[in-house]
Amino acid sequence: GGDAEARAQAARLGASVAALDAFAEAAARAQQTEQQTDPHSEQLDLQAQLHSEFQAAFAEMPREAAREPPPQPQPQVPQPQLPQPQQPQEQPAFAFPRGPAASSSAPPPAAREVLTLTEARVRALVACKEGVRADATCERRLTFYRTTGQSLDAAIRAAEALPDDFFAVNANDLARGGGGGGSGGANGSSASASAFASIAAAAAPLVQTKAMRELQRLEKLPEFAHTTVRVRLSTELMLQARFHPQEPVSRLAAALSAEWLVPPPGAPAGASVRLWTAPPMRVLDGSLSFAQQRLAPKALVHVAWAGREGAEAVPLQLREELLAIVSELPE
Repeated sequence: GGDAEARAQAARLGASVAALDAFAEAAARAQQTEQQTDPHSEQLDLQAQLHSEFQAAFAEMPREAAREPPPQPQPQVPQPQLPQPQQPQEQPAFAFPRGPAASSSAPPPAAREVLTLTEARVRALVACKEGVRADATCERRLTFYRTTGQSLDAAIRAAEALPDDFFAVNANDLARGGGGGGSGGANGSSASASAFASIAAAAAPLVQTKAMRELQRLEKLPEFAHTTVRVRLSTELMLQARFHPQEPVSRLAAALSAEWLVPPPGAPAGASVRLWTAPPMRVLDGSLSFAQQRLAPKALVHVAWAGREGAEAVPLQLREELLAIVSELPE
């Protein structure tokens, strides 16, 4: 392929050289003729002849190039296949691995609760002394009292009176009270020891956990066979009944609404009551026991129809068969 192109270029160059030689020869003849003949006519003829010869010389050039043999096709040399660079793949977003419990449809097993010895003891005492028991019951001894202003105040004071053990003096009270305040010698030593004992006794509850304090309370909590509950129906009427401390408060509410009180006018079937203590006002939870809500060994409870408190309150009325057993409240 390279040799054929070189021969074609040499042929074109030779044609150009021949044309220049013919032009130079014609120019020489024209100079001789100009010297012998009329310069004007000879010059025109010479220009026409040169023009025609020059065109003929250049017209031969493509034909000479066309006579050259066609270029031979170059053999195809196989090119080595270079490895193509791989495009970086997009990494999926990071996600925390899921355990077998998360991927399965079944709910994960509940974590086993680990209790300390103190917490286990507290739970056992709560179930024994305060927790709701379905089989807990006692004789109701239902009574109804007609109250006056003075008798009602006395009943409230009796219900809110502090228990006798509140005034009992124990070892902690003695330690907090100190022991003598002399100065110097034995008196000074005894005063220092008493002050140290007072500080230690005051700081002892601060280093106890909640479970420890609850355990102390439950261990000292007395067990009662029943609790006496007085329900204030109005300023002139009061109900008294007995319940087991581990009965749910909902039994008192159910007895009031279904057995002892007349439903208010327009109330739907199964209307319920609302119970609370005061002061301060504390609404009672029917799912808890009397002991859990500190209603043992006695308590004074207020009642109203649910949804009819305040301005919409309606008077509570006893059933006809119960009015016959109303008696005066004893002093």
